[in-house]
Amino acid sequence: MIDSIYIPDYLFHSVLDISPEDLISRGIKLVAVDADNTLVYDNTIDFIDGAKDWVEKIRKSGLKITVVSNASPNRAKKISGHLGIKTYGACFKPSPRGILRAAKDFNVKPSEIAMIGDQISSDIVAANRSGAVSIKTDKVADEIRFALLYKRRRKKEKKIMDEVLKTKRYGFND
Repeated sequence: MIDSIYIPDYLFHSVLDISPEDLISRGIKLVAVDADNTLVYDNTIDFIDGAKDWVEKIRKSGLKITVVSNASPNRAKKISGHLGIKTYGACFKPSPRGILRAAKDFNVKPSEIAMIGDQISSDIVAANRSGAVSIKTDKVADEIRFALLYKRRRKKEKKIMDEVLKTKRYGFND
């Protein structure tokens, strides 16, 4: 049996599949989104197609949005600077520190935050530890930096996902 800390609340193929209306209907007030392999390609500031429009759609809905990333503070600021939103870099996920800091800064409860990211071992664990809603997306591409490390990590995550997919489907199905 998988420890619940590794189990995402929801699964999506991409951030682009997540609508602001669905988030709002679940009581979400702040969207915290990972950078690498979620909004941008790994170790770049190159956004996936549609990411900037998605962020703008989230903002126009009235939801608050921020980047919570393990990227260096400088790179995280470059990413969020292109979006005009606040960022938290070097969060050391799976530590919940970045999510809890965002909760305080945006004056929301952790349970009113949706943490969206592609990695179980960092994004989902950090969300679950903080009390946020955890949303796992598929990675957008293979990792470039630390490729061997991520290959091993992804192999472990695949075992978890194989179990998760026995009981969960992609989308908001609750």
